[in-house]
Order: sequence, then structure tokens, then C-alpha cells
Amino acid sequence: MKKIFYGWYVVTACMVIAMWAGVIFYGMTAFINPMLQELKWSYLAISLAASLRSAEMGFLAPVTGYLADRIGPRTVALLSGVACGLGFLLLSTVNTLTMFYVGFFILSVGFSGLGHAVVSTAIANWFKRNLSKAMGLAITGYGLSGIFLPGVVKIISVYQWRTAFIILGVLSWIITIPASLFLRHRPEQYGYTVDGDKAKTPNETAAGQESLVSDQDMTLSVVMRTRAFWCLSLSMCFSFGAVNAVTLHAMPYLLQINLSQSTAAIIAMFIPLASIPGRLIFGWLGDTVPKRTAMCLAYGCVAVGLFVLYLGEEPWHFAVFLVFFGLGFGGCLPIRVGLIRDYFGRKHFGTIHGASLSVMTVGAVIGPAFVGWMVDFTGSYAMAWLICSCAALITLPLTLALPKNPDSLRTPLPNARG
Repeated sequence: MKKIFYGWYVVTACMVIAMWAGVIFYGMTAFINPMLQELKWSYLAISLAASLRSAEMGFLAPVTGYLADRIGPRTVALLSGVACGLGFLLLSTVNTLTMFYVGFFILSVGFSGLGHAVVSTAIANWFKRNLSKAMGLAITGYGLSGIFLPGVVKIISVYQWRTAFIILGVLSWIITIPASLFLRHRPEQYGYTVDGDKAKTPNETAAGQESLVSDQDMTLSVVMRTRAFWCLSLSMCFSFGAVNAVTLHAMPYLLQINLSQSTAAIIAMFIPLASIPGRLIFGWLGDTVPKRTAMCLAYGCVAVGLFVLYLGEEPWHFAVFLVFFGLGFGGCLPIRVGLIRDYFGRKHFGTIHGASLSVMTVGAVIGPAFVGWMVDFTGSYAMAWLICSCAALITLPLTLALPKNPDSLRTPLPNARG
């Protein structure tokens, strides 16, 4: 039997890590109302914490990406899992907003090391020809995390939210630490080449090491002077601002329109689950059709889904929302990684991807806080969802402005403008 390429073990480990990172990301929506009822805070105060978390993640993304390039994803993911557990334990003790923000700060430090900057770097080092497929499989973990949301809601209802935070903290250590040990850095260090072509002789191994040096050695300072970097990063900024707002405010919105706790939990659960087909379908599309075209299709689905959520009065509205929003939200993630790999290569992939995530974080910071402010000001989510839909539409011209040919950026001059 043909030996399984170790890169697929890296994909599996990344899927597990992504799954738990998704529990952290999506699970927070279940804590909002219980904490508001006990601590008497406002929606804006809670939303601001999530925005500060996103700001911190954006600040840390270049750092975690750089560390993944330098010391490898395994060490970064392991330490991040430890930090997540500590953050959850601290959140279980909060009584003031200051303590809450400090707990979120520590949790965000850990989440940053389990997020896309590290997971994407691990996979981009092992794949090129099948990168979108591998990335699509790995990030289904974020979508699969949705099946745990009803469990989180149940734990909160039975044991209260403070004990629920303690349970999540312990699980962070149990799940992420063993999974991180399966990660490896670059395939050349283990006698492989990208996509699984085993180097059989010392000369072939040396050639593999040389290919890493010649693989679009574009530094961050050069990349940040290209049109491709800014078009891609700004499009994700607008899209993720809307997406982050939905994932945080899902349950409060559904409860506000008088759905039951169990029904709201099921719909919130299906937000990440509905993204799984998008991650897989667009992962395949990214290796089949021009990635620019696939990205526009994904962004268009996000905009349609958010507009239907704005209309959301009938049960079928929520079904249509889940289909379109899930496809678009899930689909843009593997395509983004593939575009960065195509345009800028892999030697400095983690650093470049981290810098792009920092730009994207501006939207992630503004989105939840803006929606929280709109709810406090208007008493309704309707106008906020309409504005989020319009923000998602802005991504289309930005994506179409990307250079058609990635090869045009392979050897840019120091003053290149993309």
C-alpha cells in the first residue's frame, strides 16, 4: 500500500485545532444573555469585548504568522492551547468589565495561535497543487464546531456560565495540546517535497531545499506595496466585519424576535455547520476555476444571505440565510489562502498572511461593536443586518481589482505597485 503523505496528517491535526478554535469563536454567543442577566451590562459592553478580542487578534496575527515561519506551527499551537485554557479559567471568575476584558485578552492570545495564521501556514508549507482542497478540509473543523454549540448551551443551563467556562478551559488543554504535537513545519525537513513527492536521494532532498528559497521569495515590505495585497486584505476586512457581527449576535437576535432558547441554539449551531459545504465546494473550485472568480461568488453569497437575514420574519428566511451565508462564509476562507499562496509564495507565507489578517481585523473590530450600538440605539437588529449586507457587496469590486495573473508578482521590483 502506498504510504499516506504526512501532509494529510497535518491537515487532520489542523482540522481538530480549527474545530476547537471554532468552539471558542462561535460558543461565546451562548454566554451573552446569561452574563447580561447576572452582571447587568449592556450589549455594547459585551460586543466591545469581542471587538477588543478581534483587535488583539489582528495585532497578534503578524506575530503568530512570523513565529509559525520561524519556529514552526507546532510550538505556536501548543502554547496557544495552554493560553486558551487559562483565559477560560479567568473568565469564570469575572465580576467587573475590567476583569472580563483581561480574561478576553488572554483568551484572544491563545485563540490567535489556533487561528488561520498558524493553521494556514502549516498547510501552505505542505501543499501547492492541492492547497485549496487541503485548506478546505482543514477548516471544516471551524464549521464542525457548530455541533458543540447546543452542548455549550446545555452546560450553561445546567451548571451556569461560570462553571461552563471552567469546563471549556480544561477541554482546551485536552484537545489542543495533543493535536498540536502532530504538526510539522516544512516538508523538506523530513525528506518530502510539496504535495507529497518523496525525495529519494540526497540530491533530490537538496533540490527540495533549494526550491523553498526560489519559491517567490517576496518579503512583507515588498508585498505591502502591491495592489494584490491591499485588494485582498480590504475585501476580507469588509466581509469579516459582517460575518463576525452575525456570529456574535446570532442568539441575542434570535431571542429578541421571540424564538425559544432551543430553537435559537439550533439555528446558531447551523451557522458554522452550514459553512462546511462552502469550505469543501469552494476548496475544490479554488483548484479548478480562477480563484478570483470563486472569491467573487463566495462574497456574493454572503451579501445575499445577510439581506435575507434582514428580511427574516418567516422560517424559510432563516433557511435561505443559512444556505447562502454558509456557502459564502465558508467558501471565502480556503480561496483567500490559495490567493495569498499564488501571489506571494510560501517562504514568508505566515508573516504575509498575518499582516493581511491585521487589515481584516479592522472590520472584525468594528462589526460587532457597530451592531451592538445599533441595537442599543434602535432596539432592533434589522437596520444593522441591512448595513452588513451592503458592506459585503463592497468586496466584489475589490476582488475584481486583483491582478488576473499571479505570475506578474513573482519577481516584483522594490518599488513595484502591483
